[in-house]
Amino acid sequence: SICSTPNAFSNSGKTIPPTIKKGVLDLSHLDLEKCESIPLNGEWEIIANSLADLEDFTSFSGTRQYIQLPGKWMHQHVKGSPLPGDGTHSLRLTILLQKQYQTLAIKLPVVNTAYKLYLNSEPIASNGVVSLSKDLVVPNTLPKTVHFHPQGSKLEIILQISNYHASSGGVRLPLLFGIYESIIADDIHTNRMEFFFFGSILIIGFYYLSTFLFRRKEHSFLYFAVFCFIIAFRTTVTGERFLGASFVFFSWTLLTKLEQLTFYIVVPVFSRFVQSVYPYDYSKRFCYFLMVNAAVAS
Repeated sequence: SICSTPNAFSNSGKTIPPTIKKGVLDLSHLDLEKCESIPLNGEWEIIANSLADLEDFTSFSGTRQYIQLPGKWMHQHVKGSPLPGDGTHSLRLTILLQKQYQTLAIKLPVVNTAYKLYLNSEPIASNGVVSLSKDLVVPNTLPKTVHFHPQGSKLEIILQISNYHASSGGVRLPLLFGIYESIIADDIHTNRMEFFFFGSILIIGFYYLSTFLFRRKEHSFLYFAVFCFIIAFRTTVTGERFLGASFVFFSWTLLTKLEQLTFYIVVPVFSRFVQSVYPYDYSKRFCYFLMVNAAVAS
């Protein structure tokens, strides 16, 4: 459940987290110290094609526009027109709290492809460099957790996003908000699950590779081992992106190429494994077709 308070978000017996409506998330009826992390999903206010600050949003005299987060820009509409995949936009969220807390935190997932986060007009996090100029934008999409000490029970969050490198800007997964300890607990759980998956697949790969070394005629063991190694490596360039977080020389461009490369080559490798297990039922020509297609795509 999201919150331990009985019937906090009860709807037919199901726990429903609060959502953002017209740029406002009202948490004044909740004690965050008794709640799990809350996804910042819903209608964020937007000023398109701008690097707007809190004062710009406050003094804005036009019709207020909103987009849904999480979501890609190309799936959003502003003033009746779809947003293009690239550009620079500013988003605003107001959070109303029950009281002033000592330490809160926000978990930012992959944001395509650069952002700067402000809290009450003060910058608290960034990834890459945002700019209205394509030439000045520096992409970086590593997930990040930022903690802060709020002043008062009202939070004004501004999220400036630039994208000129990925097919579409936006936020893939929900931003998470809550007590610092709750956000860190989520981080630890996610990291443990990804490390467990990575280690498990890697061990399976080494097992099949060692088996192949003793049974050289059984090529299926080799293909499956290579398949496991690719999947294990892919976990380091997706999700929490441990490879990029651990080694600063892994740029956004390199991480993106590795992510795409593992996506394209894993299919023909697995296909080759299936063909080696069922040589008379699975077309070798189809395997070659997948290999050529992967080579061209990558």
